[in-house]
Amino acid sequence: TIDSCNPYTGACVHTADPNCSPCQGLNCDDGNPCTIDYCNPYTGACVHKPKNCDDGDPCTIDSCNPYTGACIHKPDPNCNPNPCYGVNCDDGDPCTIDSCNPYTGNCIHKPNPNCQLACSFTQGFWGNSGGSFNGQTTTQIVQNILSNGPVVIGVVGYRSLSISQAQCIFKLLPGGGNANALPANMGDIAVQASACAIAPVPSYSDGRIQNILAAQTLALALNVRYDPNLANLQLSNACVSFPWSVLSSLPANPTVLDLLNHANRVLAGIANTTPSTINSAVATVNEYFDECASTCVAANSPGEEGPSVANGLEAASAFAEKGFRLYPNPASGEIMVDLKQYQGLPATLHVYSVLGGLAHRQEFAELPADPVRMELAGLSSGLYFLKVRIAGEQEMGKEFVISKQ
Repeated sequence: TIDSCNPYTGACVHTADPNCSPCQGLNCDDGNPCTIDYCNPYTGACVHKPKNCDDGDPCTIDSCNPYTGACIHKPDPNCNPNPCYGVNCDDGDPCTIDSCNPYTGNCIHKPNPNCQLACSFTQGFWGNSGGSFNGQTTTQIVQNILSNGPVVIGVVGYRSLSISQAQCIFKLLPGGGNANALPANMGDIAVQASACAIAPVPSYSDGRIQNILAAQTLALALNVRYDPNLANLQLSNACVSFPWSVLSSLPANPTVLDLLNHANRVLAGIANTTPSTINSAVATVNEYFDECASTCVAANSPGEEGPSVANGLEAASAFAEKGFRLYPNPASGEIMVDLKQYQGLPATLHVYSVLGGLAHRQEFAELPADPVRMELAGLSSGLYFLKVRIAGEQEMGKEFVISKQ
């Protein structure tokens, strides 16, 4: 600055010198070859910026040689060369394609353009007046459903229960007991509050239905009224398997609504399927799509590798019958799953019971070339379903039987 005194006021004046540079003649070299040294042209202060030796490789330890200034990239002995090793990118959203960036190890969640959701709820949800989902209370949801007419289980003119008040839904569910047809000669009963009596249909002392088939069918009837996508969903796209005795009683390309109608006929005593068998199928749908899950439509869409879809009676059991081998079947306590064509890819394997409950789960950051062994000694004899999800995207599955006789 050019400094002077104002002759009129006596105040000091500091005027910038246009010919002066704050860095002129200043040496900012700190003698460290691992810093980039320069002078701030506005303040005249020296800046010593560390040299950037990052080579972008997550498996090297990057540093600067303090004598030469050269960058050093030393392999990290604790680093797996695959940054996706052990990374679980499943975000819990059934309508995203989840994957791991093989260069950075970061998760990627891309919207699945083929995704379709179906929504159901279990008996416990429908029987809880204080519950909620997606911003609505259970009471509001049930009242909205009943505003379009009563929910009926069984077949009117044979044996049926008709419920038109939310209070009675909460009174009757969740049910229990054995799976049976409704009592013969009971006729058509309109259930009325506040007692919500259903006699001669058995009930517990607190009013809940003592017939698990009636309770599960009531839950499914509410579910298909809540979500038309579920009602119209073909069983071949439901991602779970159904007993042959059920499929053989349904029309070609059966839907969940067809399954509900058949359950109602069994309740009315005008269908031959055993009550316990149809109850298992109905419960499977109620539980698998609980609070919304993706259907298997995307996996079955044309042009994609994955499950093939058969027509008619084979439809629901044909989900993903190609793509991998499972043996032995029946099994006594362990199964082998051959997924060698997907070697090196991340995968999740789920085993579901015939009721849709998760019985076993295994995760692999990278599938091996050899068959995968699944120890299932803790599972009881029965029919199970294995669902395989590859790289968070492709899904396929197979039925198998555990027999311990």
